[in-house]
Amino acid sequence: MLSEAKSRKAGSFKEYRQKKGYSEKSIRVQDSHVNSFKSWCIRENINPSDITYNQTLKFIDSEKERGISRQSIIREINSIRIYFDYLMESGMTHQNIIKRIRIRQNGKKVLPEILSTLQLEKIYQDFSGLPAWNHGTATAKLLHQRTQ
Repeated sequence: MLSEAKSRKAGSFKEYRQKKGYSEKSIRVQDSHVNSFKSWCIRENINPSDITYNQTLKFIDSEKERGISRQSIIREINSIRIYFDYLMESGMTHQNIIKRIRIRQNGKKVLPEILSTLQLEKIYQDFSGLPAWNHGTATAKLLHQRTQ
């Protein structure tokens, strides 16, 4: 009886993802990630729908300790986020704590490199010293002055 209810629930989650346009392969991978997460929750005696932000970070740390790559953890978190979206839509939880989790990918900078004051000053001096440009019409000259 319990497995039958569990099967119906899993089917509903599958239907949810099919409606969202996920492929069968993506659904299988997501199921693997979600099942891994649920197994961890059982070992830690945590109800998945009541997990806290800090407990989620603990899950990520446990995955790192197991030697799971950063990119794989990012994919796991994305799958779990979809699962929590489903739980919210079906009324089984009131929040998707996983939406707050962001893991930076290797090699990607959050902010681009910023120019130094000296570099900015040089650019300004180089452009301000240019001779006036013949614009042809008075309107074109005014537009050029405005955009400088």
